Amino acid sequence: MQSARIAVRAAVRSARPAVSLRPSPSLLPQRRPFFSLFKKQVTETTEEDLSKLPDDPILREKVKQARDDELDLRTRPNGNFPEFDFPGDQPSDQVYNFTNWETYIYSRSHQNVKTAQQIRHVSKLLTYPVTVASILHELSPHNTSNGRLTVEGLKTLTALRLGLHPEPTVGRSKALTTYQDEPRRIFILGARADATLPRHVWLQLTYLFPQATFKLYFIGPEALLGPQTNGTPKKELYHPNMTFETHTEYYHALHEQQQFQPFDPYRDVFFLFSPGIGYPATSHLWAPTIPQLLQTKCGVFVTGYSQEDMDRDVAWLRDQADDEIDILLRPGKNEFMSRKYDVTEGPDGIELEQNNFGVWGFRGKMYNAKVVEEEPAALTG
Repeated sequence: MQSARIAVRAAVRSARPAVSLRPSPSLLPQRRPFFSLFKKQVTETTEEDLSKLPDDPILREKVKQARDDELDLRTRPNGNFPEFDFPGDQPSDQVYNFTNWETYIYSRSHQNVKTAQQIRHVSKLLTYPVTVASILHELSPHNTSNGRLTVEGLKTLTALRLGLHPEPTVGRSKALTTYQDEPRRIFILGARADATLPRHVWLQLTYLFPQATFKLYFIGPEALLGPQTNGTPKKELYHPNMTFETHTEYYHALHEQQQFQPFDPYRDVFFLFSPGIGYPATSHLWAPTIPQLLQTKCGVFVTGYSQEDMDRDVAWLRDQADDEIDILLRPGKNEFMSRKYDVTEGPDGIELEQNNFGVWGFRGKMYNAKVVEEEPAALTG
């Protein structure tokens, strides 16, 4: 357990901000870590340093919070981080609450998460699997009543939930049982920080969907740290109900090779964590991928690290393929964003970012067949 805590703490400290998920740093405007502002580590930043920031009390408070969080991760006595002891199986009659982090942590029995700082630490890691679960789960906070989920989104998620929340096997046909027991495939494109999380963090999905089996695909040139696989996918059977497969090629190349076909909207779904599909310097890298995603007719859910980032992605997709998409989930705040701030220095000064700040979803447009009654042919002669 101690080794697991160390791995998780290291992941929180080293997890790269969402903006870095884009494929090539050389294509991005110059962005530097926050500590470069004062030529020192963020944990060494003093109150005098903070006073030199722009005269914005909210900004200063958030930068101070980021400093204190980093300091806590590096200096807590004996490396004692009980909040990283994530719960396992849960009684079937205990209902999860996906309203926000507080209700989720309580209903999921995170006994060791008791302070706001501990929530920030935990959310930095769990934002990825819990964002996925909060969309796919039958108790999702996204619904048609609050206006976030569209009718097409309800259709897509209802189809996916047939396998995520299967009916009891008693009375089911053999064919239906076999189909519902097949792995649910989750494709994570542009993978980076999400692909390098300790695997037991992703294992939380199996506790939230105890009757489902998952196969997660991490796809992108930065999906692996260290030695690359030279095009050979890295496969990991981590748990009887969860398998990982990592590809370091661009998705559009794998799609053209038909690596994953056929697709099934009832068991396949795509997630793009802060991909920057509308970012001017990198949108051309996503241009060949988007039409392929639309062809699959599977749900695609996208996050952004800020409101501006999310709006830019939505606008780009609307401009490129507005007539070919159905919106599944309207853009809005993600309650399961990381509450831990990433502070960077961009072209316009200091920027505050939160992994998975907002979320929205789309799918290739489906056309309903219409019955057209033909006029009877006129008799001649």
